[in-house]
Amino acid sequence: MAVILIGTVLGLFWVFSDLATDYGVLGWIIFAIVVIPLYAIGEELGSRVLSEETGRRISDRSFSWKRILVALLLFIGMFGTAAAIYFAIRS
Repeated sequence: MAVILIGTVLGLFWVFSDLATDYGVLGWIIFAIVVIPLYAIGEELGSRVLSEETGRRISDRSFSWKRILVALLLFIGMFGTAAAIYFAIRS
């Protein structure tokens, strides 16, 4: 599950790094204003959703497709939000 969280963070940096380099200092300021809160929100959601307690509530099995689906939906939601913000700023 940590791989999904790390992938989300790296995806956010990849999406917004293009914006930051294109707009110079203003781009880096927007990058800091947008990515840092998204990272903090993602970290909090990840710690809550991917905790052992929440995992046990989703499924009692040691390997569960339900838990993988929840983590995947979290990843898609965060990456989709980042992409929407990126395209809104770019247009």
